[in-house]
Amino acid sequence: MKVLLVFATEKELIKNMFEKQDILITGVGTINTVYELTKKIDSNNYDFIINAGIAGSYSDSIKIGEVLEVVSDLFSEFGVRNGNSFEFFSEPNMSIDLEFKNKKRTKLKSANSLTVNTINVNLDYLNDIFKEKDIEIESMEGAAFMYVCEKMNIPYMQIRSISNKAGDRNKKNWNLALAVKNLNIELKKIVNNL
Repeated sequence: MKVLLVFATEKELIKNMFEKQDILITGVGTINTVYELTKKIDSNNYDFIINAGIAGSYSDSIKIGEVLEVVSDLFSEFGVRNGNSFEFFSEPNMSIDLEFKNKKRTKLKSANSLTVNTINVNLDYLNDIFKEKDIEIESMEGAAFMYVCEKMNIPYMQIRSISNKAGDRNKKNWNLALAVKNLNIELKKIVNNL
């Protein structure tokens, strides 16, 4: 089985754990992810693709360093903001794929994720999205990754390790080292069982 591991940054990867694997570093954000992943898929035939990275948590029940399998992901900015309220596009001529669901493939705890292009310190503007969807974590690449895999009809999985609480910009409260370590340990187990 030919597997591709996708990370946004090199900081999320412990290289010596995956020396024999195809690895793609896309860069941060949805635009980089769509472009780099599509380019890589166009020149290779992969049987399975795994997106692995860090994420912020909106939930107090999810701990720093916990590794989760993302079973749904949603683009956050495609809609209409009217004051403090937000609605996703629903008109037929404006509808696009915004939400992606994937079957659970591991024993990791599952999570619903939101993909953002803006780091949000004030989470109030996301309240309408939280009310409509059961969002637990956020990343800046997940929905873009899932979008490409679904359009290209390639089986995939997304796993995220929690480095911080979403909205907290005080990096003294973050634990990147723990999140990256746990992410790579779980990813290694997954790759070994494919």
